[in-house]
This record gives sequence, structure tokens and C-alpha cells, in this order.
Amino acid sequence: MMNNLYYNKLAKTIINNNYISFDPNNGPNILASAQSNNICLKSEIILSSEIVRKGKGTTINYGWFDSPYGFMLILATKRGVCGLALTDDYRSIEVLTDMVSRWPQAHFIENQDPVIPFAKTIIEHGATTDVYVSGSLFQIKVWETLLKIPLGNVTTYSQIANYIGKPRAVRAVATAVGRNPISWLIPCHRVLPKAGGLGGYHWGLPMKYNLLNDELSK
Repeated sequence: MMNNLYYNKLAKTIINNNYISFDPNNGPNILASAQSNNICLKSEIILSSEIVRKGKGTTINYGWFDSPYGFMLILATKRGVCGLALTDDYRSIEVLTDMVSRWPQAHFIENQDPVIPFAKTIIEHGATTDVYVSGSLFQIKVWETLLKIPLGNVTTYSQIANYIGKPRAVRAVATAVGRNPISWLIPCHRVLPKAGGLGGYHWGLPMKYNLLNDELSK
């Protein structure tokens, strides 16, 4: 079991060798043109009226798949992937409950068949993947910025806050990063705290370590 000292040492090495600074003079890419994870993401951002309904009238299929980092829970509507979680616990009730809670009025069906094409594209780093994300304008801006972090690089929460023109909103940026609904595709694992260490990760520090370690070794 790796301790915090090991994680801190790893984070220091990553920052020293793989840190990037965003250019505040360039606006963040829209999701449609981002390719930071070798996948072109097309997003359909949900209108505020739909956010209020929290998925009312929406059917979401989901399934569990093997991935290079453990088990991957993928949720998708007919309009695209709306949730992705990583865990080492197959069919984890806690992980499923977490993802389902983000769409409290949606109808969920465990049915891999309509999700398989998305899973195949994601896991094999194939062609375009449609995503269907729900978030505030601030969250969307943060998630768009995450897509600008190149594979094999990291940045800090404060750099992102500066980049989006909200230098005092570091804590709010961290919260938005943590609410990323499609982990790995929107690479929130590439963000570290300025003070050092790996910081936090919604799906656990071991998962964040594995993601970074794999990307940096390529």
C-alpha cells in the first residue's frame, strides 16, 4: 500500500518534469475540438431547463467494462456518454449510487448493448465519442480547460483558475474538477495542488496514481 510520502514524491517528480502553464491569452478549446486524450469529444451541453429536471424523461443505459485501470462504469443516453467512473470493485453499489445520484429523475437500465459502442471507442482510444454533460457555466468552463492539458502533462488548480480569469476561485475550481462526470475522458487526474502532493481524486488516489503513471510512461 503506497503512503502519502510516496505520493508526494511522485507528485514532485511529475511537477518538475511535466508541468505546463496555460496561456491566458488563448481561450479554452471547445469540447468538439479537444483531443487531449487521443479522443475527439463532441459535447452537447444540457440547457438550464433540462438541468432543473435532472434527467426527467431521460433513459440512461449503463454497463460495467474491463479497462486498463480496473473496472469502468459507463452511463449513456442516446445522445452520448453522460457518466464514466473507475473502480477496482466490480459492480460497486457505492460507485453506481454516486453516478445515478447525478440524474435523480432519470430512468436507469443496466443494459450493456447500447453502451458497448461507446465503451469500445473509449477503451481503444478510437474515433469520435459523443458526450452528454450537465453542469453550470463555471463547471463547463473548467471541464473545457481540463481538455487542454496534453497527454503526459499536469497543471495545478491555481493555474486553471488563472486561465479562466478567476484567480481567486481556486477552491471552486477544485470542486468543479471533482464533479467531472466523465473521468479519464475529461482528464481531471492531470490536476495537482500547487502546495504539493497528488491532492484528491474522486475515485481514489491509487487510481489517480495509476492513470498518471501510465500516461507519463508513454
